[in-house]
Amino acid sequence: MGGVDRADQFRSYYGFGRTTKKWWKYLFAFVVNTAIKDFRVALYKQMIGNFTSRKISGRKRTLPFASSSTKYNHLLIKMDGRKKACAYCSHKKRRTPTGTCIETSWQCRSCDLLLCKVGCFLAYHEEKGVDIGY
Repeated sequence: MGGVDRADQFRSYYGFGRTTKKWWKYLFAFVVNTAIKDFRVALYKQMIGNFTSRKISGRKRTLPFASSSTKYNHLLIKMDGRKKACAYCSHKKRRTPTGTCIETSWQCRSCDLLLCKVGCFLAYHEEKGVDIGY
């Protein structure tokens, strides 16, 4: 669906001429329709100009700071019940191939955050500068 299809689509909305047996009349109608379409597109672009959609204002969500009172308090514990979204993966906007949130059933005992056992637990604590003793 390239430019030719679009041009035909736009011209079909506002027909200026009819089909005719005289080729020059058809050509004249085609040129007028194309000029009208180009004028409308240029007008729309000029009216819109540098307009951008409004952004939602608010504070940027950040992960809570991991306290480093004792490095041995930061342990992974298995949670009971359903899996929930990993806080670090959600913060980094990581998704599964199907587009859903990455879920985990592991939680840091000290930070009280759900974190993936494989990479997020260490990455989160390294990012926050907490030595967990590993």
